[in-house]
Amino acid sequence: MCGGEEALVPVQGVYRNAIAHAAKLAGEEQLARRLRVSRMVLDSWLSGSTLIPSNIFLAVADYLAEIRPPEGSPPGGSKSG
Repeated sequence: MCGGEEALVPVQGVYRNAIAHAAKLAGEEQLARRLRVSRMVLDSWLSGSTLIPSNIFLAVADYLAEIRPPEGSPPGGSKSG
Protein backbone atom coordinates (compact mmCIF):
# COMPACT_ATOMS: atom_id res chain seq x y z
CA MET A 1 0.00 0.00 0.00
CA CYS A 2 1.49 3.29 -1.14
CA GLY A 3 -0.51 5.82 0.87
CA GLY A 4 1.65 8.71 -0.35
CA GLU A 5 -1.08 10.59 -2.17
CA GLU A 6 -3.58 10.27 0.67
CA ALA A 7 -0.98 11.64 3.10
CA LEU A 8 -0.48 14.77 0.95
CA VAL A 9 -4.05 15.98 1.39
CA PRO A 10 -4.03 16.54 5.17
CA VAL A 11 -0.44 17.84 5.12
CA GLN A 12 -1.22 20.32 2.36
CA GLY A 13 -4.23 21.51 4.33
CA VAL A 14 -2.02 22.23 7.33
CA TYR A 15 0.51 23.99 5.10
CA ARG A 16 -2.22 26.06 3.42
CA ASN A 17 -3.77 27.04 6.76
CA ALA A 18 -0.38 28.22 8.04
CA ILE A 19 0.25 30.29 4.91
CA ALA A 20 -3.25 31.78 5.05
CA HIS A 21 -2.77 32.69 8.72
CA ALA A 22 0.60 34.31 8.02
CA ALA A 23 -0.89 36.22 5.08
CA LYS A 24 -3.73 37.45 7.29
CA LEU A 25 -1.33 38.66 9.97
CA ALA A 26 1.40 40.12 7.78
CA GLY A 27 -0.31 40.78 4.45
CA GLU A 28 0.14 38.82 1.25
CA GLU A 29 2.70 41.21 -0.25
CA GLN A 30 4.95 41.08 2.79
CA LEU A 31 4.63 37.30 3.08
CA ALA A 32 5.47 36.81 -0.61
CA ARG A 33 8.56 39.01 -0.20
CA ARG A 34 9.59 37.11 2.92
CA LEU A 35 9.25 33.77 1.12
CA ARG A 36 10.95 35.20 -1.99
CA VAL A 37 8.10 34.17 -4.28
CA SER A 38 5.76 36.08 -6.55
CA ARG A 39 2.22 36.91 -5.52
CA MET A 40 1.08 34.53 -8.28
CA VAL A 41 2.91 31.63 -6.62
CA LEU A 42 1.57 32.59 -3.19
CA ASP A 43 -1.95 32.80 -4.60
CA SER A 44 -1.59 29.36 -6.20
CA TRP A 45 -0.63 27.89 -2.82
CA LEU A 46 -3.52 29.66 -1.08
CA SER A 47 -6.02 28.46 -3.67
CA GLY A 48 -4.74 24.89 -3.51
CA SER A 49 -3.87 24.72 -7.20
CA THR A 50 -0.17 24.10 -6.47
CA LEU A 51 1.45 21.89 -3.85
CA ILE A 52 3.30 23.73 -1.10
CA PRO A 53 6.90 22.58 -0.58
CA SER A 54 7.80 21.54 2.95
CA ASN A 55 10.64 24.09 3.10
CA ILE A 56 8.08 26.85 2.47
CA PHE A 57 5.91 25.57 5.31
CA LEU A 58 8.92 25.58 7.62
CA ALA A 59 9.78 29.14 6.58
CA VAL A 60 6.17 30.18 7.28
CA ALA A 61 6.27 28.49 10.70
CA ASP A 62 9.47 30.37 11.53
CA TYR A 63 7.92 33.62 10.35
CA LEU A 64 4.80 33.08 12.45
CA ALA A 65 6.99 32.43 15.49
CA GLU A 66 8.78 35.74 14.86
CA ILE A 67 5.71 37.92 14.38
CA ARG A 68 3.49 36.44 17.09
CA PRO A 69 4.35 37.10 20.72
CA PRO A 70 4.49 34.08 23.03
CA GLU A 71 1.25 33.15 24.78
CA GLY A 72 0.72 35.32 27.83
CA SER A 73 3.02 38.13 26.66
CA PRO A 74 1.76 41.68 27.12
CA PRO A 75 0.47 43.37 23.95
CA GLY A 76 3.17 45.25 22.08
CA GLY A 77 5.99 42.99 23.22
CA SER A 78 8.17 43.21 26.30
CA LYS A 79 10.17 46.32 25.38
CA SER A 80 10.16 49.01 28.01
CA GLY A 81 9.94 52.73 27.67
